Order: sequence, then C-alpha cells, then structure tokens
Amino acid sequence: MGTRHQPRASVTDDLVAWHGMSVKNFTVMVANGIPLSVQRRQVWMDIISTEMKYRSKSKLSLSFVAYMGTMWEQGSGVLCALTDKLDNSYKSTRTSPKSGKSGKSVRSQHGQSKNIDDQYVRDIVFQLNESNFMVVDSDTTPFVDAIIQVVGPEVRNRADVLKILGFLLHREQQPRNPKPCLPFGDIGAVCLDTVESTIQMLLPGVHNTIVQLHLPRSVYWKLMVVPLTDAFPSELRLRMIDHIMVNGCAAMVSVMLVYLQRRQRDILLCTSADDFERIHEDDYRTWLTLPQFDVFWKECIDVHKSNFNQVFVARNIFMRAKHFTFNMTSSHGRPLTTHNDTHRLHFDDYGWVGFDVDHTLVEFKLDALLKLSFEKAYKHIQANYMNLRTAQLPVWLPHLAFRGIAVDVIKGNLLHITSTNEVIRGFHGTYELPQNVLGLHYPVQQQRAGTTTYNYLYTNAEIIFGPLYAWLVDQYEAGTITEVEIGYVPLPSGDIDHQMRHLHPESVYSVLCSIALEATTAYYGTDYWRTLSTAPDVLIQVNSGVRRMLELLHKSWKKNVFLLTNGSWEHTDTVMKCAVGTDWRSFFDLVLTKAAKEVFFESYHGCRFREVLTTAQNARSIAAATTLERGKVYEGGNLIELMQALVQPSWKCKNTKVLYMGDHPIHDILNPSQSAAAWDTVAVIHESSLLFKHLERHHLRTKQVQTAIQMLFDSVCPCLSARSRGPQIDTKPMPSTSCFYFDCGGPYTSMGKLINRHAVLCVDSVSKLVHAENTINTLLQARLERRRESVRASDPMTSTTGRVTSKVQHQWSNIFRTSVTTHTTHDYPPLHVPRMATTTTMSAQTSTDQKRSDRFISGISRGRTTKE
Repeated sequence: MGTRHQPRASVTDDLVAWHGMSVKNFTVMVANGIPLSVQRRQVWMDIISTEMKYRSKSKLSLSFVAYMGTMWEQGSGVLCALTDKLDNSYKSTRTSPKSGKSGKSVRSQHGQSKNIDDQYVRDIVFQLNESNFMVVDSDTTPFVDAIIQVVGPEVRNRADVLKILGFLLHREQQPRNPKPCLPFGDIGAVCLDTVESTIQMLLPGVHNTIVQLHLPRSVYWKLMVVPLTDAFPSELRLRMIDHIMVNGCAAMVSVMLVYLQRRQRDILLCTSADDFERIHEDDYRTWLTLPQFDVFWKECIDVHKSNFNQVFVARNIFMRAKHFTFNMTSSHGRPLTTHNDTHRLHFDDYGWVGFDVDHTLVEFKLDALLKLSFEKAYKHIQANYMNLRTAQLPVWLPHLAFRGIAVDVIKGNLLHITSTNEVIRGFHGTYELPQNVLGLHYPVQQQRAGTTTYNYLYTNAEIIFGPLYAWLVDQYEAGTITEVEIGYVPLPSGDIDHQMRHLHPESVYSVLCSIALEATTAYYGTDYWRTLSTAPDVLIQVNSGVRRMLELLHKSWKKNVFLLTNGSWEHTDTVMKCAVGTDWRSFFDLVLTKAAKEVFFESYHGCRFREVLTTAQNARSIAAATTLERGKVYEGGNLIELMQALVQPSWKCKNTKVLYMGDHPIHDILNPSQSAAAWDTVAVIHESSLLFKHLERHHLRTKQVQTAIQMLFDSVCPCLSARSRGPQIDTKPMPSTSCFYFDCGGPYTSMGKLINRHAVLCVDSVSKLVHAENTINTLLQARLERRRESVRASDPMTSTTGRVTSKVQHQWSNIFRTSVTTHTTHDYPPLHVPRMATTTTMSAQTSTDQKRSDRFISGISRGRTTKE
C-alpha cells in the first residue's frame, strides 16, 4: 500500500486512480472494453485528473498541469464564456426535434451523422493553438476533427472537448514522447515514414498493395483515423478514445494494424484506388459482427501490449537517423521503397573533394576535450573575480551543453528554439522558466515572424558555454558578483538617446555572456597547443578509417583532394601527422590554411593566396601566388581565385563540381552551399554517433527490452525529463545529440534544420563514406547490421541474463529492417501475412478469429508476422 500513489513508469504501465481505499484501474477497464452504456465524460475526466495528480511518465509538463488545474478550478464557464453562442448552437443540434429534450450521446451501434460543423472544429483548433501548449496545423487538423466527432457528443460543452484534446495533443507532442505518430510541424515527414515502415514490416502484403495501386502517402493518415469514423461501430469508436486516453496516440497505429490485418483479404483483391477507398467506407457489419466486437478488441489490446511499442520506438529512432542523414524533403510523397535509390551520395558526381581539419579529418576525444576546457574555463573566471573563488563550482548540465543553443543576452536566458523559431524551453541560470513566462517574453507569433535575434553557439569549443553562463547568471542573481565587479554601469533610466547607447552593453547579462565566451577559449589559448605538441594522443582519437577514406579518394577513385582550414600550417601539420600519418600530404593536391572561412566564401573578400615555405620554419612568401600548384601549401585566399585554379586544365579534371566536408554549420555547410560556386557539402557531426553507440551490448545486458530502450533515450537525449526528475547534473562532460532534435520525439532544433536543409549528407565521421555510392542502406541499415553482428560475436551468453539479452538483440534485429524486398538475404524466414479464414458458423468464426489473433500477436512479438 505504501507505493500505491507512485506515478506509473510509462504509458505502458497501468494507470490507477485511488479514492480512499477504493481503486480504479483504467488500463484494465480499457483492456476489458468499457460497455457502450457507460457515459464516458466522467471516465475521461478521471483519467486526465489522475495523470495530472501523479504527473506520471506520460510526460505532461508542469506548466501544462498548472494550466489544466486552473481550467478545472475555474470550471468550464471560463472557456465557454467566449463561445456561448456556438455551444448553444451545437447543443441545439443534439436536441431531439420531437421531444425538445437535450439528447445525450447516440447509443446506437450504427454510424451517426456529423452534428459538429466545420466552424466548431476551426474554433477548437484556434483555442488549442492559442494555449501555446500544442501545435495544431493543417496536418494535425484531420486527427483533431476525427476525435471531436467522437468526443463532442459525449461531453457537456466545448470546454471539456478542449480539456480532452489539449491533454491528448500536449502529451503526444512532448519532446520526451518516444512514440510520436501524429504529424505536426517539420517532423510530420518523420512520423509518416515511421507509420509506413511499421506497416511495411508487419503487413508487407498490405503495404505492397498500397504501393502498387500508386496511392498517395496521405492514405496512411486516413487509415489511422478509420477507427474513429462511421466505418467502426459506436462502441468501438468510444473504446478507441478510451484506448488513446490511457495508452497514448500510438494506440491509433496498433489498432490500424489489427484492422488492416482483418481486412487484408479485401485489400489484396483491390485493383484500383477507388476499390481501396471503397472498402474502408463499407458498413462495419460486412467485416465485423456484433458477437465479434470483444474478440476484435482483445486483438487490439494484445497487439498493443506485445512488442508493438518497442517496434514503433525503434522505427522512430531509425527514421530520425535517416532524416538527419539525408534531406528527405524531395521524397515526402514517395513510398519508402524508393528512398534508397533516390537519396545517395556518389563520388563520381564530383571532380574535387575538400575537407576541413579539426573535428572532420582529425577526430578528438570530445569527453576529454570538454572536461579539460570546462575546468580551465571556470578556473579562469575565478582567477578574475575573487568572490567566485569561494562560490559553489559549476556543474555539467547536459540540457544546456549542446551546439545550437540560443542565448538571449538581454534577458540572460538560454533557449531551446525549434526550426520554426518557437521557444519550447528556456532557462534563466539553472532555473527553468515556466511555460507561461516563456509565452509572455517570447510570444509565438513574434517568434514565428523572425523579428527577434539571438546568439547561437555552433562550435565544439562552445559546448561548455551553457553550463558556464548558467553558473554566472546564478551567481549574479545570488549577489556573489555585482555589476561593479564585472564593469557594468547602467545607463540613466529613460534616457534612450544617451550618446553612449550604441556602444554600451545591452544589459548586465550581455557582459556575463562576454565573460563566459572569453572563458571558453582559455584552454585553447594556453594548454591546448602544448598538449597537442607533446602528447597529441591525449586529445586526438586516431581513426584508421579516415586514412582508408583518403586512400580510396586519391588512389582508387582518382579524385582531386584539397584541404581548406582556418588553422595555421603548424597546427594542421601537427594534428594530421597524429591522425593520418606522417605521409598525410601525399593524399592532398592542395593544402590551404588560414582561410578565414567566415569571409572566404564572400564575393567581396579579396585576400590573395600566399605560399607557405614548409622547409623553413615559420616562413611565408611575401608575394601573392599567381597559380596554385599541386603539392604546395598556401594560406589566405578567396573563393574566386580558388575556383579559377580548380578549373585549370593542368588538373585533368573532367568534372569541376566540388564536394566539401566540415563540422561548422555556418562556415563549412551554409556558406559554401550558398556561395557563388554553390558547393555541395557534407556535415560531419560527431554527436550523431551516439544514436548508434547505445545499441551496443553493455547497454542491453541484464536489462529487459523496455528498460534498455529507456536507457537508450536517456543517453541519446540527455535533456529529457529534467522537470520530472529534478535538475539534471552530470559530473562528466559529454556531447549531446540535441543539436539535431529536441529529445526523442521533439521537433528539429534550429541548427539541426539548418544542417539538414543545406547539406547533402550528414555523418558522424568521414570514415563512414567508404563506398563510392553512399545510400540509406550503406550508411544506416548496413551499419546497424554490422554493429549487431559484432555484439553477438563479442561474448557468448549462457546465463539467464544472457538469454534475456539475446532475446532483446533478436527483437532489435527484426525491428531495424526497412525493406521487405531484401529479406531473402537474411537467415530468417520471409514475411508473410496471415490469410483470412472463411467460416460457416459463428462459433467456428470466433475460434478462427482467436487463432488468427494469436498468430498475428505472436508475429508482432517477434518483430514480424508469421505464415499461417
């Protein structure tokens, strides 16, 4: 009894409400099927209040809980006051024309006409968006409409509809949701790929039919809402809402799978798009009789309780990896089976291939580099400000330590900003700002208009800035450091025309920002070069694959290769000798140093190339170079002169198109791609490797399937659940994948979308590009297969723990298969869909239904369907 009020671990655990000594288990109620006669409003309200009361791992933000609590306390009249006319109009449509009494929800199994008009839906959507706790766009609206058509007749007024929809959508759109399935914003394409790949894996026959009929990909969204339409009886439509309320919107996908499995015989017989559409408009009695309702519902629940959640989570991981590896925008309307052939990087398309040095060809041990630079930074600050020497030391905060975080130097806030310029989280120091405060300071409409400007951090050296700045802001607010101590003098209040206004810092937080930025370079200005010169292996991670890649480019594929870096010749030579070898120069036709890439690609930049005399120490040519010669080293230069040199006949280059690889989102990705030369760029983002590393054995050993996947997301997305688990503190600085997405189910970050939009490819290391043609299969699928094979071979498992781990690995090996057309190359049997059985009696039909359900469920439990 002592643990009865503990929040459930996830939406896969039972949702239980305690009322004194009585208990109400909503999960069991939904699994058994709530009868049609039960009025749903109170049930749904109880589910919402229970989730909010225990702040369960359904991942409701605390701000939303407070918002919903306010709605509850003030009552429905607060919301309905704005729409009394509309509510009264809607209620009048539910009044019996004969009796004049207010009618309750229709209790017939037959489909009901839509009593809710489009204006009602539009107003609901408007108010949901106005709350700032969820996004309802054109892609999300059809789902909202379908839910309203079922929920509306069951509740008393529009305020209750808003509570239910707000609860469902906020939970679905939480960045910490590992199973997003409803499209919104720029992750709609990821959700669509995830849903389609789930069908492709578990029901390949149905998927093949959809592809062969050339149906638009929007058909998957339509299929997801079929259980909420008149194609289902009223009882099952209400049970669907129950299911979604307790188990999340992913329940729509699992029920869709069971429905498609039941209708697959009809689907496989379709010869046209009209036939396919027609069968989903049939009366439900053509495929489901009243005595079969409970059997069908048991199938839906059993499938959802099986490994479906793990399958769907893993599909989401894979599709997110695919979407940050390639820009998939052009394939949004194409089926998954075409993606591998459409998206590729072929080196035959390029005559020149260029590279940056640090964090591209030379890979660093980021954990060691961040640890050393972080310690040096705060010690540097303490040395300059005496009061900070006795203050509490800064701690590593993963949710603030990632590339792409935005800094509001006027208000002193660190912001998580999406690719649509919306602020979804904000921190003043280490304190997280509530959602209502964010809405006040960063209005959504103002943010979307792009009228505000922030400072973004893009380099690996600046990863440590977030924890440092948060520490400084906390110390300032606590009075440990003062404005006088840091040299900030406020301007006279109200004097906006002061003569020093344009030279004066914007605020005291702007001064703190300058202090933190200056401290991030303290290590690189002192100990960094000394360590590289004497013990480079302390910081540099040698990757033999990088040398292999350069050998293939220069010797096998006969490409012209150049180096373009901001570093000096001395730095470049030192780190390249350690990372590639003392003969590293033999792989490059040109070496261009001190390029000043922040302006190198600008048309106005007129700096000339000058030769570096590598035989004489620190020698530089005074005269500008008129030509660039093979094997020589230059510094400075500009894009125009470089492009003129690259097209010279002496290079014997059939194709002058340039591919450039680097790690800086602006200098190496955006600027080259938007320059006059329009280079193709490959983003080398080391943090993306974390998505694959955590599939290794030591993260799965001794863990059950669900625990392993939760650990995966905790490691891949270190900024999740800071609110639910308290301040997230880690004493060991580590990089984060938050530079692409906000958590496991959130939208793109602004930096992630910038990279995705302007780079033709994103990898964690150039060593992965060892194929002349790089595709989704070679970069993602094959990589995952190789990692699993190495895990299996690394350690035989004979204990009970080993058997559990082996089972997990087997499930993941089935989860990460994207194409049913290639399954014959593996050692498992091909996928087949269970055939529909015909019966002559009702009892025989029920028995057959149960057998088919067991086979389909067991197939999903193994990650695939089985042959009947």
